[in-house]
Amino acid sequence: MSGSGAAEDASAPGGGTGVGLDVVALARVRRMLARSPEFFVRYFTAAERDAAFASSNPARVYAGALAAKEALLKAFGRGIFDGVPLEELEALPSARALILGPRARAALGGATRHHLSVSHAAGLVWALVVRG
Repeated sequence: MSGSGAAEDASAPGGGTGVGLDVVALARVRRMLARSPEFFVRYFTAAERDAAFASSNPARVYAGALAAKEALLKAFGRGIFDGVPLEELEALPSARALILGPRARAALGGATRHHLSVSHAAGLVWALVVRG
């Protein structure tokens, strides 16, 4: 397993399979919302921001989207801020995959098939992405 948290099988068709897992604490996202609201404008799409503020718990929606983005990057062997623009990755509530913008698809080499699962419990949000 690489340091990014991704597992790769280079022999698999299309560059391999990968698994990415990320956990985000709701308290961390609440602090970020209070201290650095510009982070959410810069790294989240308008649809993600709309979904968050339409929710009774915006921090939970943002935490799910952030965990999903980081899990996807790990599944593709990348780190956060490692050449894939976060604002090009869109994770909406109840989605089974992220929507990738053209710059994200290009940065990931075009191989973008994946599955997403997000779960919430005890003040934490988990996202699991399986590539392939």
